[in-house]
Order: sequence, then structure tokens, then C-alpha cells
Amino acid sequence: MMKHVRVTLALIVWALVVSAAPAQQYTLIDLGVFPTGNESRAAALNASGLVTGAAGITTDFPPDYRAYIWQSGVMSLFGTPPDSMVPGSGGTASEGRSINVHGHVVGLTNQFTGTSYVTRGFYFDGTNNVFVPLLPGGGTNVANDINASGIVVGYSNLAADPAMPPYVAFRWDANSAAPPTQLPTFYGGANSTIANGLNDGGRIVGTGEFDANGRQRAFIWDNGDANLTAIPVLPPINASDPNTFNNFANKVNVHGNVVGVSDVSDFFGTGIFQQNAFLYISATNTLIDIGTLGGNLGEGRGINSLNDVVGFSNDVENGVDIAFIWTQSGGIVDLNTLLDSTGDGWFLERAEAINDEGWIVGFGIAPNGDTHAYLLRPAAIPEPATWALLGTLAMGGAAGYWHRRREARLVQDEDSGEVTLANSPPSGSSNG
Repeated sequence: MMKHVRVTLALIVWALVVSAAPAQQYTLIDLGVFPTGNESRAAALNASGLVTGAAGITTDFPPDYRAYIWQSGVMSLFGTPPDSMVPGSGGTASEGRSINVHGHVVGLTNQFTGTSYVTRGFYFDGTNNVFVPLLPGGGTNVANDINASGIVVGYSNLAADPAMPPYVAFRWDANSAAPPTQLPTFYGGANSTIANGLNDGGRIVGTGEFDANGRQRAFIWDNGDANLTAIPVLPPINASDPNTFNNFANKVNVHGNVVGVSDVSDFFGTGIFQQNAFLYISATNTLIDIGTLGGNLGEGRGINSLNDVVGFSNDVENGVDIAFIWTQSGGIVDLNTLLDSTGDGWFLERAEAINDEGWIVGFGIAPNGDTHAYLLRPAAIPEPATWALLGTLAMGGAAGYWHRRREARLVQDEDSGEVTLANSPPSGSSNG
């Protein structure tokens, strides 16, 4: 019996030591602002920790934003597309949306045509900034993502008037003189598709009109496919819901797994509106409901090769965004609860991207009350082997403790040689 008690206690002590291992914390780096501005936002980072996004060069509201690259504590402009961001030309905004392993950036900028502003996608190759070519007949486009091979995806309209739909997804090879190619659509006729992300294998994800009823469906498309492949929607939270839901895909990792947001309740059907973040495992056609942090909106914005997901959650009633991280072991967690002392005074609103080192970028409210871009890096914690060693030592200590207690209570009768517990009567004696 004593052996079982000793082993059980040792296991309990080991479990307590291991469970006491701290959750991953993060060190926060404020990416700062331009000298003439007071706001910044981060949209993407690469494996080396280069970051892109948009930062204000004015302090008016809304500020005049410019795309930037941040590296090793320095936020820099990186050139101007022709006829758009040159001072005095009338361009009023640009935004970096993706940066690849080579430091090449894509995004969007305003082009002033002399009478109006036109949104155009740009590509920066580290030296030169150029417009992403339009689809034939189109008047406007946006570049959303770029991979290591220089493949760019986004969307473009098909009319000379920039305000005219439909908008269709495109794929463009920045290393080729060939024009962009249009991706398929879900059904015939004038319907829209938007490409939001792609991986280094060339898999593209986005969202398109699914049917004539206007439903939106997330899609996967591999180069050469004749059709888009729809990603299933999450099941409804209420069985009485009509389940005519929309979903939207944002990014895809090296394994082809996709993150985004899906309706789970239809306001018109139940009086409740709810959208949850999701992770789609493409190899098994499995949907994981990431959920929310308690509000009625959760959206997955970024994913790394470990299937760690970052995004934001929102309660529509109070309108506050809260940045989150989701892992397979820890579930969804408010990133604000994982900051070390470098995050004192911050409130993280959105997490936009995560790389394979676990570095996260996004934006939030800085201690001075302004919106600033941030970079989170995992803080150093003891390696798993250290905690295992502590657990082993705890087990050994518990076993040794019980062994010493047992030795201390054993006594041997000098005449009979009988071994008995201390304070216990030898055999044949009585307490009377």
C-alpha cells in the first residue's frame, strides 16, 4: 500500500511542477511613427523580421498614410510609384500589405488621374516601385500578397470606371513580362472574386460570390485548376438557423491550411449575428472552429507553418477589437494577457501576421493613446527539458522523502531480531 501511495504522490508532484510551467509570454517592440505623424499599423512580416504596413506622415484625422518597411528599429519609406506618391501630385495614401523573404513588398496606393483618385496595386522589388498591371479593360486593382517566387495576387475590376464591379481575382508573375491572369469564378455571369493570400507553393485563397443569391464563399485555387474549390462554412450554433452562411479566407500556410472567418448564425434567421474565426486543414477537409474571445466576431488573419493562428475578436456592442493567438495546445488566448513588462500600458487591438519564429505583428493603442504598430517576440522561458528535469527531481525527492520516513519508523528487537514499526508493539505483546 505504501508503495502505491509513494508513487501516486510522486506523480502528483511531477504533474504540479510541469503544470506550473509558465505560458508563453511576449516582449513588445513599438515600431514607432514617422517624425511628422502619430499613427502606424503593421500588416505583414517575413521570416527575417522585416515588417510592412502603413504609417501617417501627418497628424490630421484621418492621417495621410504611407507604406513603409521596418527593419531593426528603423521605419523607412521605400520609393514612390510613378505619378502617385510624388509630393504635390495628389496621391494621399499607400499601404504595404505583404512582404516576402526577399524583402519585396506589395500593396496599394492612390493614383491621381487629374480628375479623380484611382486605387492601384504596387510592387516594390527592393529598388524600384512599379504599378501591378491591370487586367484587360480594368481601371483599378489591389495587390494583397506575394510569395518567395514573386507571384502576386489580388483583385482588379473589369471596367474602365474604377467604381464599377465586378472585381475579379488575379495572379501575376512579377518576374515575367506577361500580363496578370484572371482566376475562375464560382458560377457564370458578372460575379466577384478576391484573392487575399498565397503560399510559396502557389496555392491561392480568397473569397468569391458563390451563387446568384449573393452568398460569399471562401475558396482554394491551385495553378492550373479549372475551378475554384469552396471551403465549407462552420456549422450553425443554432440548429434552427437556415445555414445559408458566408465565409472568407485570408491567408494560407505552407501546408495549404487556411484561416479566415465564417458566419455561424444568421441575424435574419435567429436575430443573432455571429462570426467565428476558423482554421481549415485542407489535407483532411477538416474545419476547426477557433471561435471568439467572448464577443460575436472572431477573424483569423495570419497563420504560420505550425498552424498557429493570430487575429482579432470583437464585441459589436462595444466595438473593441482584441488581438488573439490560437494554438492547438492552448486554444484562443487574448494576447494582452501574454505581454511581459515591455507591454505595460498597451492594448493590442489586432494581430495581423505570425512567422515561423512565433513573431507577431499588428497594431494597438500605445501608452500615449495613439495607434502604433507593434512587433511581439516570444520571451525566453525554460526549455521543456528543464521542466521535465524539475519534474524528475520532484519525483525523486518525493520518493526519497517517503523512503526516509519508512526507515525512521523501522526498529529491530535486539533479542528476537524482529523488525517492527516504531511505537508499534512487538508481536505477542499488548497495550494493556
